[in-house]
Amino acid sequence: MQRDLRIPAGRRIQLSRSVPRVNKTPGVLGSGHRATTVGIVAVMTLVAFEGMAAATAMPVVVRSLHGLALFAWTYNAWVASSLVAMVLAGQWADRTGPRLPLSAGVACFAVGAVAAASAPNMATFIIGRAVQGLGAGACIVALYVLIARAYPESLRPKVFSVLSASWVVPSFVGPVVAGWLCDHVSWRAVFALAPIFVLPPLLLMYPQLARYSGRREEPTAARAYHVPRAVAAAIGLVAFQQGLLMRGALGSAAAVAGFGLLVWAARVLLPAGTFSVRIGLPAVIAVRAIVAGAYFCAEAFIPLALTSIRHVSTTTSGLVLTCGAVSWAIGSWTQGRSKSSRVQLAGVGSVIGTTAVASLPLCLWLPHPALWAGASMLLGAFGMGMLFPSLGILTLRYSSLGDQGANSAALQVSDSIGGVVLMSIAGALQAAAVTAGGQTASTFATIWWAMAVLLIAGVLLTRRMRAPEGFVPIAG
Repeated sequence: MQRDLRIPAGRRIQLSRSVPRVNKTPGVLGSGHRATTVGIVAVMTLVAFEGMAAATAMPVVVRSLHGLALFAWTYNAWVASSLVAMVLAGQWADRTGPRLPLSAGVACFAVGAVAAASAPNMATFIIGRAVQGLGAGACIVALYVLIARAYPESLRPKVFSVLSASWVVPSFVGPVVAGWLCDHVSWRAVFALAPIFVLPPLLLMYPQLARYSGRREEPTAARAYHVPRAVAAAIGLVAFQQGLLMRGALGSAAAVAGFGLLVWAARVLLPAGTFSVRIGLPAVIAVRAIVAGAYFCAEAFIPLALTSIRHVSTTTSGLVLTCGAVSWAIGSWTQGRSKSSRVQLAGVGSVIGTTAVASLPLCLWLPHPALWAGASMLLGAFGMGMLFPSLGILTLRYSSLGDQGANSAALQVSDSIGGVVLMSIAGALQAAAVTAGGQTASTFATIWWAMAVLLIAGVLLTRRMRAPEGFVPIAG
């Protein structure tokens, strides 16, 4: 005899009403993240726009202020001060959250812009650039900590892709606007306009930032309060670069002393094991220094090579770099939607970037040099767009809640160190060629292939970025 297992109508339970629905994680523009995402994009766009515009206006600035001999210091002052700010902001953000360092960074950026715009002489202008560098360094690190606290790990790839996209419009518009202002208004307007656009993004984000304030955990990194080491690293970077550009025994001594001071400071500022490329976070930081330094150094010499060796116009050579900015955003967008592991994406990106840099010398000998250089940049920037966000995500993944700021700062510091050291060496080689009778196609080919070799080393080291044994991911 079969039993009737049906539940009487009056006693039926409406399960659909009692079982809660599982909401999907809102996107980066969902109601819970929209204001934060828009604010992050606005701040990064401001920094990017000012950087692209300032680079365009700088030759006009140094001629107007009679400071051509101090041209390098407009870059040195920015890099040195931003390095100090990165360390200070990282430790500050770990203690209090990202709101205060981000607000201070935006304020410094605005004050520095006003000082540069009103500078009566080159010395004052360089001071203004240094204050801007403080602001930019603090903003970038604070944004990394904000990303770590405001977004779950599943959304971070998309946030970093949006961050990369923030450079696209400034890459197109920045040089054009800066050139027009210099020609028809004044170079001072390039810097004076920055404070006008600096407040809206901060006001938009400020109410949201209060949610992510306070210390989450006690720091576990062995890098306590080491701002003096950051100052030493900045001094070492400047001394190393200036020493290589100087002639004679004095220049050599300055370069050696600067490099020694830099290494001494970096051993504390960077995670233990970075110099030995230990598996995990140290390998991520080491790869960032190698790959960022080599790639940006190779990129920096493209306009000079095209204009001096192949006689390409300045405008055309600039468009080559603009193509790279667009391709970088596409590569970042691709990694944001990929299901592959971060280590795999970083490995693929570094292989693509290496191939592109190795192919750059083709533009020195083949017809249509700008097209060949543009093709290399499209390829290389796409790879870097995959690599850089992956390194940022791995850094946050391998950081305890109390060390996200310090480790984000270490990532940016390694970027600065790698870039300045390799750019200084390559610049010294190029300057030596000029002194010896003139730069040739072989000069630039040598620099590019040397950078390609370093990028190959970066490719091989990406394997060591895997999670160390016993690693337990942090929720969120």
